[in-house]
Amino acid sequence: MAFVPWTPADLPIGALALWLDADDGETLTIDSGNVSQWDDKSGNGWHAVQSTAANKPGTTTEGGKTAVLFDGVNDFLTN
Repeated sequence: MAFVPWTPADLPIGALALWLDADDGETLTIDSGNVSQWDDKSGNGWHAVQSTAANKPGTTTEGGKTAVLFDGVNDFLTN
């Protein structure tokens, strides 16, 4: 059996409400090393934002993939 890569873009139009893809650096707005906006790739405009510096999550890159890093205390994004 061959592995066939899949992404949310493979879903039918209208089936996807939100798509946040940290590994797509073009969807992350970084401000002073932290994420101030994470763009929704679904086309629905549900961008996740944070304007308070102390509540902005960071990013980390391991194994060639980028991830948004929340501290578990006060980091959050809203849409």
